[in-house]
Amino acid sequence: MTFAVSNVGGLIYHELTEGGMTGQRFNEFIGTVCRLYHPLNECFVIDNAPAHRQAVNLPLPQNFSVRYLPPYSPFLNICENAFALWKGNIKDSLAEVRDQLLREDHQRRMATLGQLAEQGTAVVTLHRMQAAFRGMQAYLPACFGLNDILV
Repeated sequence: MTFAVSNVGGLIYHELTEGGMTGQRFNEFIGTVCRLYHPLNECFVIDNAPAHRQAVNLPLPQNFSVRYLPPYSPFLNICENAFALWKGNIKDSLAEVRDQLLREDHQRRMATLGQLAEQGTAVVTLHRMQAAFRGMQAYLPACFGLNDILV
């Protein structure tokens, strides 16, 4: 699952793909977000995961930019909060359908998991992303002061 989240829009876009994230997949995701939200002035703030490293070289529309978070700073990444909410929801949902999943063949199991993944995005609300953004902002004075941050 790949998320684009915002403190003014909550979960603005997501894509579910089977398999790991690659640079090409991530660049396509960024391109889709740019096409869908072209009239907005947006900045993608992303971590330094290997799949994200080439995003800064993408030919983005003029009103979009990419900024990387410093290494080891998940407390500044509100997407981490979104994933934590989503994963918690998925774990709760899986507990309810575990026995059913064990009886299904691979294709049906993947369909059920995809359904649960999509339904799980409902917990990534605007209110929760605004709270995550406020939480992230609490760390900014220490960051600007170049203080060590122990989380």
